[in-house]
Amino acid sequence: MTNPRHPTDNVAISEQTVLLKNPMWSSLLVDDEVVLFDQARQHTHHLNATAGLVWRLIDGERDVAAILALLMDAYPEAKTLPLDVMSVCQQMIQDQLTLVVE
Repeated sequence: MTNPRHPTDNVAISEQTVLLKNPMWSSLLVDDEVVLFDQARQHTHHLNATAGLVWRLIDGERDVAAILALLMDAYPEAKTLPLDVMSVCQQMIQDQLTLVVE
């Protein structure tokens, strides 16, 4: 793996972008919801259903296209899934939940 970084600019991502969970966040599954906790800043972040699925698939090796393919196989009827996944990934970067692997 190359150096992960958190972009300081508003970075446009592509399907080839590889994300890594930011290690400052701990995750907990509560019922069907993923809750993230930053102990240093005493901050929580609640992920919606789509974001929770994406979060579980982020491993620092899969790119966005691979994550999307897995979700499309599981939810073929979800027509807005490609746009939703790209939006979730972009938001996770902006919220510093993930790092971009270069």
